[in-house]
Amino acid sequence: MLFLGELLLVVTLWLVERRNSKGASLAWGLIAGLALWTHPLAVVFVLATGLYLVAMRGRAWSRPDLVLAAGGLIIGAAPMLSVNLTQGWPTVAQLLEGADVQPDRWFDALCFGQLSLPVLAGAVLPSTVEPGAAGCGPPVGPPMRVVLLVLVGLGSVLWLNIGAVRHVIRRSPVRQSGPAMLIALVVLVVGVLIAAPSVNSTFAEPRYGLPIYAGVPLLAATIWRLPWMGRIPMAVAILVVNASSVVSLVTGTPPVDPTVDTTAENRAALIQFLEARDRHQIHTDYWIAFPVMFESRENILAEVVSSGPNRYIPYADNVRRTPNAAWVFLRDSDPDLRFRARLSDAGGVARAEDVSVYRVYLELFGPPVFEVNEAGR
Repeated sequence: MLFLGELLLVVTLWLVERRNSKGASLAWGLIAGLALWTHPLAVVFVLATGLYLVAMRGRAWSRPDLVLAAGGLIIGAAPMLSVNLTQGWPTVAQLLEGADVQPDRWFDALCFGQLSLPVLAGAVLPSTVEPGAAGCGPPVGPPMRVVLLVLVGLGSVLWLNIGAVRHVIRRSPVRQSGPAMLIALVVLVVGVLIAAPSVNSTFAEPRYGLPIYAGVPLLAATIWRLPWMGRIPMAVAILVVNASSVVSLVTGTPPVDPTVDTTAENRAALIQFLEARDRHQIHTDYWIAFPVMFESRENILAEVVSSGPNRYIPYADNVRRTPNAAWVFLRDSDPDLRFRARLSDAGGVARAEDVSVYRVYLELFGPPVFEVNEAGR
């Protein structure tokens, strides 16, 4: 998606410079359609480039250009369109699903600024950020001075390039107005993520902000315009911060203990155990839920009750409505211990069986225990 989005930016500049290029119009449509098929978040690239084209070309569009661009988009997105037209628009339904945590959009924007941007800037290691489990803020988030530094830096870059918007209004040459397209893209990333309910619960995850990297040329241009005495130290400082982040991630992340990790082999044993007992719904950990659903070909549905959000609400709702759904955790893991503690506090009992590295709880009696995240989330 990122590759296609960046390619769309390049083709857009090419299309503005060559106003009678039917090949560029067709290429723009094909790339936009392929990007949308790859991931719906590519809409930020399509909107940013589309707005830029409308502003720069005005009434210079010809009917063949529009037909080729629209036709290319339909062809590029054909697999996605085919599925949606024949199956009741599942992509749209999934995008419009309400989130199960963090319904406050302004709080989501705060999470994005506090967690995602420092990670994307290379100032914080991704492994230290866990927004799905504990929300935003210390001690999960980076120090506030890091957040403020990143926000001030990003705001300064946008402000110093805001003159490009005026050049778009005047339809100045592409070299002067091009930054406006990148400004629109950066703003749209935040706006679209705030508006899309389906990513609301995981809004602070840095991966959703990856399209912001398309704005790196804005940063490079801003640094280049500095006096040479400030240009070199600033460029070196940014490279050092990012290099240290990469080195720390490679050398500082502890290896996963293979004796307690969930693998395809032990999940196969778990799936066989559940299917043999006609159990097709489980409450479980985030890192178990989706592999089990995929590897069982959705013969077993899962609701996430620890370590992260539910990605697909209808399946989670199905499990929650099933009275005899099993509970599955890695044996003696933190979610397992919290589940037992909460079950005991509620006066409930369950029959437990060990399957490979998992502990499976069957025939639970007592009040339901739907969340076993830390602090009862």
